[in-house]
Amino acid sequence: MRTRSDTSLGSATSPAEWDALVADNGGCFFQRYDWLTTMADVLGLDFHGLTVHADGRPVGVAPMLVKRIGPFRTVNWVPFPYVGPLVPRAVLAELLPLLSAWERRRRSVRSQHVLMSTVDHDSHRDRTFVLDLKGQHEDSLLRRVEPKRRAKIRRATAQGVVVRPATEDDIESLLPAWSEATFAAQGLPAPYPAAGYATVWTRFRDSPDARFSTAVLDGEPVCVQVSFTGAPRAVAWVMANAGTPQASLAQPLLYWDTISWALHQGCEEFDLVGAPTDGVARYKRDWGAHEAHYSVLRRQSPIYQLPPICRLLRDDRRGAR
Repeated sequence: MRTRSDTSLGSATSPAEWDALVADNGGCFFQRYDWLTTMADVLGLDFHGLTVHADGRPVGVAPMLVKRIGPFRTVNWVPFPYVGPLVPRAVLAELLPLLSAWERRRRSVRSQHVLMSTVDHDSHRDRTFVLDLKGQHEDSLLRRVEPKRRAKIRRATAQGVVVRPATEDDIESLLPAWSEATFAAQGLPAPYPAAGYATVWTRFRDSPDARFSTAVLDGEPVCVQVSFTGAPRAVAWVMANAGTPQASLAQPLLYWDTISWALHQGCEEFDLVGAPTDGVARYKRDWGAHEAHYSVLRRQSPIYQLPPICRLLRDDRRGAR
């Protein structure tokens, strides 16, 4: 698999090689080998860890998370961001045809590749919100927070909200139940199967790069958050709450606690991950985050529109619930 500039695809020889290439290209936790293999288990996918070579030298990675749907496949259609080629920009133009050929050989009818930055290509532009932590301390970060949010942090502390490390039950029982209820209220299925939270807990509970935290009021858990770090960028994964007034009181303190954690982990930025609505965007701006953009490359085969594959996809979604 070569082009005139001698760009080629290979396979990672070890998780350490993969993670070193991710770090060299400014990647984040969602691109690390242990996270991708965990998500493959959680979501029922096949993970193919492709390395990208230029002139015989490994220069980046191209994770391929493949879903089998009857005789067809989808690639990188996952509920978390930044799954896509992580390579020097100069290599990207030669790499994309190689990835398309790889997908076609596996009868992929739909694929998605997220890039960490924007590119001049036929792509969709998406947004996230990022807190700049470099050179900051807690007081300077707190001054960036909108006064109404700062007031809510103080109110939560005054009324006895405490943030503590999450327990196994918080992650394996409360978090999936609360998440499912939140998405159901919007008419949407939960993005992760309930058992997946237990898998994430088992794999990462002892990792210094993982933060499992719970806000507690009057001895009762009311809000849970999971975030990950790995200098220079921290990323938020999930937060869910009990949907009660007590949870609304506690959530701002839990949010601030996680920001403080990312700062003290030595991160230069904290990616609050996405903004599906303008309301969510305003909320994240209130915390001092700025809007950042990245590119999403999508390919969909005409066969995807045919009734048999539509039925297979529908049945697959039902089976995942």
